Formats: sequence, C-alpha cells, structure tokens
Amino acid sequence: MKWFALACVILASIFQLFFPLQLGLSNNGDFSKVSGYYKLAPTAGWGVHESEYYLPGYAFSDRNSYRSGLLSSEHVFTWPAVKLSRLIFGKQSFSLLTLAAVKLIWYWSASAALLFALQSSWPAIVLAALVASDASLLTCLPGFYMDSAALLFTLSLVASLLWCHRGVTLAALPAAVSATGLTLSKAQHAPLAFLFALALCWLAWRHRRGLLLLPAAFFGLLGGFMFRETPEHYAAIPVFTLTFYRIAPTGDGMGLPPQYARYAGMHAYSPGSPMEDPAWSREFLQHTSLSRIALWYTTHPAFVLKTLWLAWRTHAGVQPDPGLGWRQPGHGHAPRAQTGGFRPWSFLRLLTTPLAFLALLWVRRQPILYLLAAAALSEFAIATLADALETARHLYLFQIFTDLLAVTATYFRLSARP
Repeated sequence: MKWFALACVILASIFQLFFPLQLGLSNNGDFSKVSGYYKLAPTAGWGVHESEYYLPGYAFSDRNSYRSGLLSSEHVFTWPAVKLSRLIFGKQSFSLLTLAAVKLIWYWSASAALLFALQSSWPAIVLAALVASDASLLTCLPGFYMDSAALLFTLSLVASLLWCHRGVTLAALPAAVSATGLTLSKAQHAPLAFLFALALCWLAWRHRRGLLLLPAAFFGLLGGFMFRETPEHYAAIPVFTLTFYRIAPTGDGMGLPPQYARYAGMHAYSPGSPMEDPAWSREFLQHTSLSRIALWYTTHPAFVLKTLWLAWRTHAGVQPDPGLGWRQPGHGHAPRAQTGGFRPWSFLRLLTTPLAFLALLWVRRQPILYLLAAAALSEFAIATLADALETARHLYLFQIFTDLLAVTATYFRLSARP
C-alpha cells in the first residue's frame, strides 16, 4: 500500500510538472528576490505577464543581478539547480523545470518518509498521498517562491517527528535540520522558531532532559536573527499597509504626525504610495513599527477577533494562490488560468481544515498534533494580522500544516484503536 501510494505521488508529480501538463505557479513579484542572486530573469523580461502565466524560461545576464538582502533556505535548492543547469545546458539559459527536478528529490524523499511512518494505517496513507499529489502543492516547486522551501522542510519535519514518535532516535537530526530550514525559509515563518523553542523546553521539563535546552536556545536565537536580518525597506511595507489601510479607517491615527494623514486608506502598492523611496521608509519607521501595531492589537481585542473571523470565513480551506496562473502562454489558456491538474485535496480542504482541529478533541495526549495545530494557528494569525493584502497567498503554510494535521490525526486516531 505504501509503495503504491508513493508511486502515485511520483507519477502525479511528473505528469503535472513535466509531461504533459507542465504546470507551474506564475510570479507574484517575489522571484527576483531569489533569482537576482544568480543573475537570472525571464527570457520574456519582467512584467505583468509574469503573474498571468507561468514562464519556465530564464536567462543569465549581469544586468539581472539583484541582491534583495533577504535570507532564505530557498537557496538550498536553487543553488544546486543553477550549478546543475550550467553543467548540462551551458551558461546562457535556465529552465525552472531544472529547479523543479532538484526540489522533487527532496519532495519525494519526504513523502516516502511520511508514508512509511504511517505504518499500515491505510486511511492516513491515502490522505497523505492525496495531499502530496495535489496540484496546489506541486505548482509552487518549479519557481523561486520561498514558500516552496517552507513546504519541503515542513514535509520532512512532520515525517521525522512521526519516526521519532515510533522510537527512531536518529530521526531527531533530520527533524532539527528541517525545523531550521523551515524557520529560515522566510521572515514570515521566523516566529515558528520560538514555537519550536517552547516545545523543546516543554520536552526538557517533561522528560527531565536538560540538554534539550541547548537546541531550544538555538531556535530562540535563530528566530531573533531572522527578524534582525530582514531589510528595513521590506519591514516598512507591511507597517505602511497595516497603519493606513487597516487601522486608519477606524479613525485611529496611531499618534503619527499630521503630514501622514493623507495616506489614510492607502496600501503599500497604491498609486501615489511613497514606499519606493527608501529615505521616506526610514523616516516613517522612526514613528511606528510592527511592535507598535502589535501593541495596538492588544488594546483592541474586538477588532482583532473580527479580523481573524473574517479571514477564517473567507480564506480558511480555500486554494492558497488565487489570482496567479498555472499555465504557460501560447496554449489557448486565459491569463491567470488555473485549469488542469490533480486537485481532489484542494476541494476537500473546506471540510478537512475545520475537522483537523476538531480531531484534537478525540485524539489526545499526542504532542505532534498539538505542535502542528499551534504552528497552523500561528501561521494563520501572522498571515492575517501582520499584513492586510494577499491574505490567501500568505496562508499557504497554514494550509500545509492543517493538511498534515488531518493526516496525522487520522493516523493517531486509528492507531489508538484496540
């Protein structure tokens, strides 16, 4: 059963990414933050067409060099893909399919580890295979999305934790590596490091193992490092949007000087936004910050609960990449079309997302489930409260955690039966 499920995952991946569908997720504007380090840009050039269609063809050029200053474990996969492409195809062109091939090695390995950790629980194995074969996960692999690194490390983390639960002590090492890679994937996911630190502190107390405090301290420092390394300009973007697009309409000026009042109702990408000016951003951050907005949230709990509820009702369980295309141009597909692909799990998410959390009422005393639930809720809160735009896209990792929570809850529930 497990081998058959793994074969289905592998065949579904090849069928959808390489032949005959060749699906991929179009660029929302984030690709250059990674590709610029390798002097890569689409052969068709940057432009609105990037978000309308998936463009696998890239070219090397010195003029494409761009260093965003953003640290990401996405380079763990991009660097070898670039080296492999240059070795095989030369130094002129690069295909995102090469990047997909490198990522699939990790994806298939993590999927195999997860499927075999589920032992003989065929319902959990079927659910895991459906999750891993779904186009909504696979389409992010042939691209420079930092969330694809988060996906890959999350899969291997959950698989490693399940093997640890089964008594395989050596699985603790890949679990630590995966947790580190997940934390380093994107600044948005850095708060997970503090969650991992708390989990390790709990284990140290529960099992009287003081050595676990060392990796707990490591993850605490890692989370702080990711926050500190985020460039000031990128930090200013969500602060501007939250201040003027979300909070200002409530009538609260956040104590800002009067000259900022004219930006009320604007977000960072609105026409006339001053966010392209680094000097303006630096001055703006002298008056406010994400920590100040977090303090504002604590004094407005009703507003926070309403915001969270609206986000849950609108986005929880919904396809996490609306508005981006899956198809290449020139094949008769409309811009931003998401046709084709194997997506039964995408349609089940509206049901499985709430059921995954309700399962905690029936499957108790399983720390892995509590960790996954806490990670999912953390991602949901951050995606909803730390930015007011593209909430559905930012909930990508929340969806992955709830998917895996549903799989593991099914496994533990059936394993507990006499």
